[in-house]
Amino acid sequence: MDKIQLKDKKFKLFIPQEAIAKAVAQVARQIEHDIKQHEDLFVCILNGAFMFASELMSELNESYEITFARYASYAGTNSTGVLQEIMPIRENIQGKTLILLEDIIDTGFTMKHVIAKLKEQGAAE
Repeated sequence: MDKIQLKDKKFKLFIPQEAIAKAVAQVARQIEHDIKQHEDLFVCILNGAFMFASELMSELNESYEITFARYASYAGTNSTGVLQEIMPIRENIQGKTLILLEDIIDTGFTMKHVIAKLKEQGAAE
């Protein structure tokens, strides 16, 4: 399929599925190389990163813990300049390395504030 339609928007194929799958597998191999402890925690930022997180976790050869969080800093397509925590991480993050899975980072506002918040709560990195 080289064209899809979502509501009133039409899209042409830009990156083939095979290329995406290959890139996700490469990311998984790099993460496995970089991660040394199995106490590390993957954090999927909802809603956008859900599908990527699912595909990435299925590519990892080891089992890792994953949790979910949800933040908002946009109203429509505009940044509000305020980070709203909709669904906090419920797991203990004290001393853990967190691997944050996010879909789109444009200004970095949300990630900057999320990282600062998680470090305040005791995440190692």
